[in-house]
Amino acid sequence: MAEANWYVVHTYSGYENKVKANIEKTIENRHLEDQILEVRVPLQDVVELKNGVRKTVQKKMFPPSVKVVVTEYVPAALITVGDKSMLVNSQLRVLADNDEQAGLVPYVTGLNVQSCEVGGILKSDSEEKDEIAITALKTFEITGILDEVIDINISDTSNIMINYDNRINVKCGSKLNLDRKLRLFKESVKSSSLTENSRGTMDLSESGKSVYTP
Repeated sequence: MAEANWYVVHTYSGYENKVKANIEKTIENRHLEDQILEVRVPLQDVVELKNGVRKTVQKKMFPPSVKVVVTEYVPAALITVGDKSMLVNSQLRVLADNDEQAGLVPYVTGLNVQSCEVGGILKSDSEEKDEIAITALKTFEITGILDEVIDINISDTSNIMINYDNRINVKCGSKLNLDRKLRLFKESVKSSSLTENSRGTMDLSESGKSVYTP
């Protein structure tokens, strides 16, 4: 997820609070609380002198407007649902129902999807698998190799498999310490002992160890 940014929504004078309320209602109805973090009518304290008495009042900082802070979601994976490919971020929030990002983000396979509305959180029939997918996507985002991952297969939660760059098959074993295993994989695959042409299998099933077999 990218850093949150402020956006300004211009309104008619006197309608700022109504617009703010409508935006907040839309956020609630569409469950966007983790994407649109704050809606505010920009105000500032101003000291006025009236009849010899100083009084602090609130006045609008800008022309009629409402400020909205929004987080921008970064595409992280594609998940096939029927004849569609659902584009999701690392939290499994559905961003679009197309495969325009094919080849740019990995596929997550092995999920029996139950819910996948655009704007909502994709859910399968297994919370465990959903958690595994989120952990893998988040870790690959953080380590900076997400765009080199081809497939994350969680059909068998005791034998999670990853295809890296169509040349290294990664055996992760179970979800135990999955984030640590994937960080270790990144260190191993970027080490001087492996080249861009290295092909083989890397076994991470034993936590703390990586075993590469050409």
